[in-house]
Amino acid sequence: MRLFLWECRRVLKSVSYWLFAAALVLFLYSQGALPVTEGGDAFVRPQPGDERGVLVPGGDEALIMPQAAATLLGAWQENRFTTYPPPLCVWRQVRLSETKHAALGEVLAALYGQDAAALPPCGPGAAGFLASADGTLVPAAGGDAAALPALRPGLTWEEFTAAMGKADRLLGGGSDWAPAGLGRKFGLVPARYADLLAEYEACMQHDRYTGAYARLFCDYAVLALALFGALPAVALFLQDAGARRGVRDAVWVRRVPTAGLVAARCAALLALEFLPILIMDAALTAYYAGRYGAGAIAPGAFLRYSVLWLLPTLALCVAAGALLTAATGTAAGAAVLPALGWLSIISHTGGLSDGSSYGSLLTPRHNTVGRFLVYQRNLPRLLAGRGAALALAGVLTAAAVWALRRRRKGVPLWRFGN
Repeated sequence: MRLFLWECRRVLKSVSYWLFAAALVLFLYSQGALPVTEGGDAFVRPQPGDERGVLVPGGDEALIMPQAAATLLGAWQENRFTTYPPPLCVWRQVRLSETKHAALGEVLAALYGQDAAALPPCGPGAAGFLASADGTLVPAAGGDAAALPALRPGLTWEEFTAAMGKADRLLGGGSDWAPAGLGRKFGLVPARYADLLAEYEACMQHDRYTGAYARLFCDYAVLALALFGALPAVALFLQDAGARRGVRDAVWVRRVPTAGLVAARCAALLALEFLPILIMDAALTAYYAGRYGAGAIAPGAFLRYSVLWLLPTLALCVAAGALLTAATGTAAGAAVLPALGWLSIISHTGGLSDGSSYGSLLTPRHNTVGRFLVYQRNLPRLLAGRGAALALAGVLTAAAVWALRRRRKGVPLWRFGN
């Protein structure tokens, strides 16, 4: 306990810790998560007819194929495409060169069975849907799906997805026509009223307001932890290689077992980095109690979701920062680990609210208020991912103990040549 408290004092004296806490709070505030004030429609009982304005993936290949081909044709005719190419997945406006434009025209010709240049103009609303601000599709006024150009007779789903994959590669990747995302972007159908009503009743019964808001809070918080969570660990373990003799003597003294030192240090980092989350949990619970009434909310929802959703990610980040710094004696983790966090974030941008990213080790996503039934269906996947993150954190912590023990003994970690 004495060693743990000593490490806590060291963390609290570290500038990196306070920068982490400030970055965490500012990130959540900038994303509208302190507090979440949007999404109140999830708590309004749906009325018959509301389902016509809610589109959900239908999974019908007969709908997906003509809609996806029509939007690709319209973009080809304008030679203007919006993509999010890997690895950064940052928005990009693409205009193809003459050679690539002709190659994409050949892809379209194979889909329609005729020269793409001979096809009628296919504007953005021709498929019956338009892209909204959040990237989903909404019904287009005057759009007529029946007026879409007819695809080549006998075109199979395998041939179609292969053609879409070629189109996506011509565009540099990250387009709406990547085969993996076709079912999410196209072939959308109106929701059923019974499904909307069941979602509302489940949300009101189980979430009691705070549960729904807590999932969205964790969705944003886990991004910040993946990006910044390892930095205090890197800074603290980097002090072992500091130039001041007093620091080296305090850390390398043999009276403290290496395993105890690493355990106390990681525990201190984990506890203090999780502390701002706990403070925000309490503040948000009080805010929603005032907004909806203390008897109407689930008072432990923010704490419960934070422990389940955020603590494994934070433990993994701390362990990874400890290992990389103890093994290399450098601040490489300050660049490598945020980069890995960013890659995890962008790799799950297609599954923000459908539960498909729940198994992520770093960044499970639920970027919406409500959808309790989605959470309930995918809870086993979330538990498996969170358990795997904790197990990996334990392995990395053990590896950090090994690396630090060898350094304390003066044994080089890496040997090159003879």
